[in-house]
Amino acid sequence: MGIDVPGEYSELEEEIIMYLYEHPDWDTGTFALVRALKPAAAENSTPEARQQRDTAAFKDVQHAVETLYLAKLVKGKRQRAYGGEVYFDELKLTQNGEVAAIHKKRKVIVKEIPPAT
Repeated sequence: MGIDVPGEYSELEEEIIMYLYEHPDWDTGTFALVRALKPAAAENSTPEARQQRDTAAFKDVQHAVETLYLAKLVKGKRQRAYGGEVYFDELKLTQNGEVAAIHKKRKVIVKEIPPAT
């Protein structure tokens, strides 16, 4: 994980914003985001390696969700898993989150247009 800089979001945080923007009616939480944005990398890895990878992916996604929550870009229901981990369910973009998603979407579109010659 990198250093949190106010006003700048990590690639994962931006992916979460865009995922929530593109799927407004889906029941999305930390675990669903892990499955969608951090899918399993290796089918034939050992169970221990998969567990470590899944734990690291959960922590990365939860940290990103908390960062977006602090920035008031997402809202959701805070829950506690059986293992004691805190996670979010029913995540939705706030109005500010929707604005950030639209800015991101338009920024990507502008980058894809080749410069005029």
